[in-house]
Amino acid sequence: MSGTAEIRLIAILRPRPEQAESLRQRLTGLVAPTRREQGCREYTLHENLERPEFVFYEAWASQADLDRHLATPALKSLIAALDGILAEPMTLLRLRALGETAAR
Repeated sequence: MSGTAEIRLIAILRPRPEQAESLRQRLTGLVAPTRREQGCREYTLHENLERPEFVFYEAWASQADLDRHLATPALKSLIAALDGILAEPMTLLRLRALGETAAR
């Protein structure tokens, strides 16, 4: 890689209770195709066991790879529909790992 830093994200989506199952289906449908996208290093969907909430952990090789992902028809469609699905705005956290060493 030419000096570009890996992009790590956590996205938290809290659906309206009546929309939880519909959102679960939409999000799980994104996982396999997204993992095949260029630059996708990790794309893992989690479900909170305490309340209706879905959490993605994502790692992308570069900002350009993440930008391509965000421009896919599937993501654009989901983002356009979120206002009617979510109980509150999506939380998006950009992360930087601390304390990692080159040798693992």
